[in-house]
Amino acid sequence: MFHYLSSGAQKVLLVLLGLFSCSISFAQVTISGAECVLTGMVYQYDIKGDWKENDKINICVEGGVLVETNTTCVEKQTVSSIRLQWSAGRNTGKVTVSSQAGTADLGVNIAPGFKPGFIETADKQILTVRKIPASLSCTQASGGNCSPSFSYQWEESLNKVHWKEIIGATEPNLSFAAPLKQTTFFRRKVVESKSQTIGYTNEITVFVMPVTEKK
Repeated sequence: MFHYLSSGAQKVLLVLLGLFSCSISFAQVTISGAECVLTGMVYQYDIKGDWKENDKINICVEGGVLVETNTTCVEKQTVSSIRLQWSAGRNTGKVTVSSQAGTADLGVNIAPGFKPGFIETADKQILTVRKIPASLSCTQASGGNCSPSFSYQWEESLNKVHWKEIIGATEPNLSFAAPLKQTTFFRRKVVESKSQTIGYTNEITVFVMPVTEKK
């Protein structure tokens, strides 16, 4: 059975179709790129749009600058990508593209800078060869990603030039089970796993003094 629309219903349908067409036309601009960013680094964002001749494309950034012009806003007639550098002192940012083809924006989270932590224990210990060194305690690593994940590896050196990993020493702090045979330097290597950023704490020296035998 066929159903026919009245003249009034046809007009309503045409209006709805017109509104639907408008919503499609205003969805012709897209922005894609990193949504978790670090300050000071340059990121590329790809922009797609159904640009028309003599169209004015306005690009504005909140919380950063356009690398090409070192400004927060620029006007173009055509664009396929932009490069942005996000600023310190903010937690969020946004890039907005507007034109006759439509408007689109992309929000980002600005991660705090990477900090590998700091060995809080005194910068040196002076021990005899028979004494076990005190544990080395560190502040927590932080930053480097919006949801950072850290791995640790303690290292030792006899000259502060050549460093080697201490087998099994992968905890935030370092404890000793036996005395040292000679003066040794220690530091903690920290890797933020998502960005693969690597950092090191300060170095600490454990001086080992020979035992003087009493005559």
